[in-house]
Parts: sequence; C-alpha cells; structure tokens
Amino acid sequence: MTYFSNLPYTTYEFNGVENIAKDILTRARFISEYAPYTDLFEEYEISNGETAQSIAKTYYGAATYHWVILIFNEIHDLENEWPRNNYRLEMYCEEKYGADKNAIKHWLDADKNVVGEIKVYSKDNAWIPPSNPGVPDNTYYFSETFYEYEDRINDEKRLIKIMRPELLGDFVKQFSDALNG
Repeated sequence: MTYFSNLPYTTYEFNGVENIAKDILTRARFISEYAPYTDLFEEYEISNGETAQSIAKTYYGAATYHWVILIFNEIHDLENEWPRNNYRLEMYCEEKYGADKNAIKHWLDADKNVVGEIKVYSKDNAWIPPSNPGVPDNTYYFSETFYEYEDRINDEKRLIKIMRPELLGDFVKQFSDALNG
C-alpha cells in the first residue's frame, strides 16, 4: 500500500471547471499511543546511503512502505531530516560554505558542548572566526569546523525507530482511518 492510496479525494475549481484530485494537504498526526511503548519498535541506525525505501524493503518486504518509516519517525522533510550520504553531505557543505568548509565554526568542550558564541556563516561569506577560549595548550577545548559540525548534525539523524513488522497492518489501517475519518 502506498502513502497516496490512503489520501482522500477533494474537489477544486480551476478556470470554471470542477476537478477531483487526491488531497495531498491532508495530514494525519503520528499515532502518539505508539511512542512511549518501546516494545513496539526497535532503534535502528541508518547506514551511509540507506534510504527509507531500502529499509522498508528489508523490514516490511516492500519499498512502498517507506512512508510508514517516515511517519513513525515524524520525518516531514526528507531532504533536511534524513541523513545525507557522504557524497551529498560533501556537496551540501561545498555549496553552503565553499572553501571555508574546513574553517573553525566554534570551540567545544570535552562533552561536545559549544563554548562561547557560535559564529554563523552567511552566503556573502561574512563571518567572524571565533577565538579560542581554551588554555594555551588547548587541553580542555577543541575546534569544530563547519564540515565537522554538519557531519555531526547529519550523524544525529541516523538513529530512527522501526516499528515491529507484525504491527504494520494495524498501523496502516489506523493511519487510513485517521485520514478518511
């Protein structure tokens, strides 16, 4: 079953003609009763290059259930909420930061907490390099480049929840019922 097959139809008028189409603006919120019950899902770490389709194929037997993984993890913007593969991350950083992608963004303490102010990079290359807040031998602090920062944020997106396959039918039915009233 595909995501769009669950959407209801709606009518709209265009140039005086009434049309019928899938209502892509209809949304069903994640069924919040599932969230607190850890025995209903397992944590999964997305490997480099894996897609929601490949994971759905592995767990649910069909790539068309990729939408279940996205909804279950409340991922609405695949481009920005799903981890980029290594090549896409490299291209993203190259486009966003250019030659400065390896410049220092900020300094971190041993627990990876940002120390001091984060210097924001803008498209017109107007940013101020942060100063090192550490002691001269830099024992307590270390720098994080723009690329390292984006890579860390990307890695944080890798941990998702996979609903147990035996619950798939119930989830799809509840989702369909929620959309179709």
